[in-house]
Amino acid sequence: LSLMAVVPGSPIQVGRPGGMVVDPRWDPATFHTFLYMVDERSKSVMVLDSRSGKVLGRFAGFGSPRDVTISTNFGRNATTLWVTDFAAQQAVGVDLNAITVSFTGQPGAGSPCDAIKDQQNSRVFVKTGRGPTGIAADSYVNSRVMVCNTLDDSVTVFEPTTGTVRNTA
Repeated sequence: LSLMAVVPGSPIQVGRPGGMVVDPRWDPATFHTFLYMVDERSKSVMVLDSRSGKVLGRFAGFGSPRDVTISTNFGRNATTLWVTDFAAQQAVGVDLNAITVSFTGQPGAGSPCDAIKDQQNSRVFVKTGRGPTGIAADSYVNSRVMVCNTLDDSVTVFEPTTGTVRNTA
């Protein structure tokens, strides 16, 4: 417990928090990355600075987001944030490659974190069962994302690189 410290400016007010995930990409110079947290009240996913907890931006446009996970494909340099959208009965893929974690730049230049863009036109939508809530990406094989559908007691498994549903059982 002696290594624990309160994050300055905490607690962070987030509305109605849902799922949360840590971006696997990080800046080794500053030990910094992003946290993604569902805010059910604003129907968005917040992008938080891992060092301070500061809200840097939001991914919006969801009917009722519930949970998040991240799939990575290092061979294709693809990192995707997957969000379950309960009302729309789908998983939504948000391309994270536009978000950088490199903070090297000119002195006095604004941090790239201050201008996080929500690239809604490059999202991927995968139809799931009814009432998708929990979601998990296979971090070992990088070839599956699994969604729990609470309203029809099923699980949908899909291929994250193509958005193709493999199975719903």
